[in-house]
Amino acid sequence: MKQFASSGSGAQEIELAGYPTAQVNNSSGCMLAIDVSDSGSLFINLIVRPGSPMESQACDKAAKIAEAAVQNLPDA
Repeated sequence: MKQFASSGSGAQEIELAGYPTAQVNNSSGCMLAIDVSDSGSLFINLIVRPGSPMESQACDKAAKIAEAAVQNLPDA
């Protein structure tokens, strides 16, 4: 997650489901890298069609997917 956040992608650091998260929101969708353990991150890449009504809600939708996924991880 830290590597993704510092990669020049324009990531914003937030907290999601209690975990540090790097978020990139752009016209093609939303990318989330959630730091769920010392050995890895959960990466969500939600892609939307430019101009679609969902374009402005991409990160909200990606966050809901990430929260559901984190709840199903062992030891999360």
